[in-house]
Amino acid sequence: ERSDQKLIMVATDGRRLSYISKEIDVDVKFEGMKGIIIPTKILILSRKLLSGEGDFSIALSDKNIFLRSNKHNLSSNLIDGQFPNYERVIPEKQEHSAILEKFALQEALKRVSLLVEHKSKRIFLSFKNDVLTITSSEGEIGRATEEIPCKYNGPEVTIAVNYQYIIDPLREMEEDQVLIQFTETDKAITIGPEPAKDFFHIVMPMQTG
Repeated sequence: ERSDQKLIMVATDGRRLSYISKEIDVDVKFEGMKGIIIPTKILILSRKLLSGEGDFSIALSDKNIFLRSNKHNLSSNLIDGQFPNYERVIPEKQEHSAILEKFALQEALKRVSLLVEHKSKRIFLSFKNDVLTITSSEGEIGRATEEIPCKYNGPEVTIAVNYQYIIDPLREMEEDQVLIQFTETDKAITIGPEPAKDFFHIVMPMQTG
């Protein structure tokens, strides 16, 4: 959807949300543009085929989207429906934050993910004294623990989360540092690059018990 001179793109599956906002040039062709819902399949295909081709054009009709580059022409039906009210999910402000090295976090998550319950994929993130402790367990098989340094400005807390919901956004970040923000352990968590840019991810935590 368009908001002022920005193009906003949002994706969600009910437990997590990705948001990106890009400045666009003033173009009368965008006037009156309403929000549209694009099928995931065409986005995956366009990323595969159009990456590395430079600029490409996008056109819309009432029920279709068209993408064209020098080598490819793609089209898809739009989804007819009402997109969830994503704005009410995005926290206006988060009270606590932690800055971590992305590579260290990725490697720690990969190691602890070897011992998680396959259905829930739950891990625990414990912040204390500028150290993040990541733990996981898989029944009677075993338990994994990793510690990595961080810059943390909040109280001692433990948050349960699906580890895949942390790994996925990290893959899309080019920056070396990650910013994790939250207010309460049972409320939405914000994950993004440090320094902050025009995109971030929202993750809903799991029950710790």
